[in-house]
Amino acid sequence: MSEIKPSLARRLVWLFLRMRRNRRTRLHLADLTDAALEDIGISRREAEAEARRWIWP
Repeated sequence: MSEIKPSLARRLVWLFLRMRRNRRTRLHLADLTDAALEDIGISRREAEAEARRWIWP
């Protein structure tokens, strides 16, 4: 079987890290207080919906 090209491997790692970061950020968003969410212009419902999203970017 052929080896994965370094540029492809780097892109796959980057994609994995981005998906993981997005998931972590979405979960943190759901943990914010209602006052903090209001400060950034997001409702509790929007924050919870974002937290439930799949890991894809």
